[in-house]
Amino acid sequence: DYQPASFPRSWLIAPLKARGGAVMGVLVAENLHRERAYEKELQTWFTAAANRVAGTLSSLRLVESLRAVNRVGQRLTAEARQDIPQVLNLIHEQASQLLDARDMYIALYDPGLQELSFPLAYYDGVREDWPTRELRPIGVTEEVIRKGKPLRLDNYLQWYVDRKEDPPIQPPPKSWIGVPLLSGDRVLGVIALQNDEVEGLYSEDDQDILQTMANQAAIAIANARLVERLRAVNEVGQKLTAGVRLKESEILDLIRQQAGRLMDTRDMFIAFYDDTKQEISFPLAYRDDEREAWPSRSANIADLTQGGLTEEVLRAKAPVYPPDVAAWYDEHGIKPAVTPVPKSWLGVPLMVEERVLGVIALQNDEIENLYEPDDMEVLQTMAAQVAVALENVRRYKTLEAANKKIATTQDLLTRS
Repeated sequence: DYQPASFPRSWLIAPLKARGGAVMGVLVAENLHRERAYEKELQTWFTAAANRVAGTLSSLRLVESLRAVNRVGQRLTAEARQDIPQVLNLIHEQASQLLDARDMYIALYDPGLQELSFPLAYYDGVREDWPTRELRPIGVTEEVIRKGKPLRLDNYLQWYVDRKEDPPIQPPPKSWIGVPLLSGDRVLGVIALQNDEVEGLYSEDDQDILQTMANQAAIAIANARLVERLRAVNEVGQKLTAGVRLKESEILDLIRQQAGRLMDTRDMFIAFYDDTKQEISFPLAYRDDEREAWPSRSANIADLTQGGLTEEVLRAKAPVYPPDVAAWYDEHGIKPAVTPVPKSWLGVPLMVEERVLGVIALQNDEIENLYEPDDMEVLQTMAAQVAVALENVRRYKTLEAANKKIATTQDLLTRS
């Protein structure tokens, strides 16, 4: 603190502005002896010097921060078996060292259910449990998800005012920044920071740091999800192997149960194909998560002008997931059997050697291009296991019937 006798006669101050305009400090010059020591030209030069100093400091901070972020990436890569909660905790730990992460959350996006879950949320430095919720028509988190781009707000409330919408948080924070968790072109979720006290708190450097963290977290989350998918597939195989006497219905329920851990199975069906009768039956069908009884239908899969996507899977003996379902029907000159036509559809064959037993299919009426190659591979792997199990059940039934027939014949011969 200055003593009264040492107060400066002139004083010049310029803000040290980081990229994006956030103030990171000030540069001060003092003259203890002269009043009005700093002329206008000197003030201009001083402001320019402050900008250069701010740029240098900002670059040094960014380099050091990115080095720290890279160390996180190395930990995520080295510990490849981490589950999603461990990944998110590590990201929060690192964010707390580089940024103000007292108010921070990570939202994960489920495109099938159009829902957001919050596996990590901190408010005022205390961890909280936030419930899963549906996507809102307007919201800052939703804006990041829909555009797949960062959003940095110097005035959180004004963003909502401009859209004539009430902010969901009361009282609203002053500053907010969110970046997408991107895996290729797919948005997995959002990492967000907010501050209740200071407007314009976050800089472009903060955005770069947070986005770099998010990029590393997205890779780790995608890897963790792949591990979870492999576990689910292995569990199907183990349960099918252990339950050698499972009924057909139990096998079908098992495949829906396990697939439901990894993808949206609210609209799902399993079709069986009888090539001798040229008929498709539907032993399992769900719509809007409600089980339905679908009638059998005739199916001449040799006729390319008949049937729909289910028949296409049977003909191709390969997965089918058209990017535009309605366009597929128009292109093939086929009238859809179901209206409205689903926005997304994925079907994989139930195959035993070269023989196709049927089809497992998922569909969604609201979202285009919902399914990805990973979904197809998981469902196809499960379908291969299920097909073998179904074939074993049928062979067992055939053998059991033959044995009963032999036993009955032997009994008749003994009595005669």
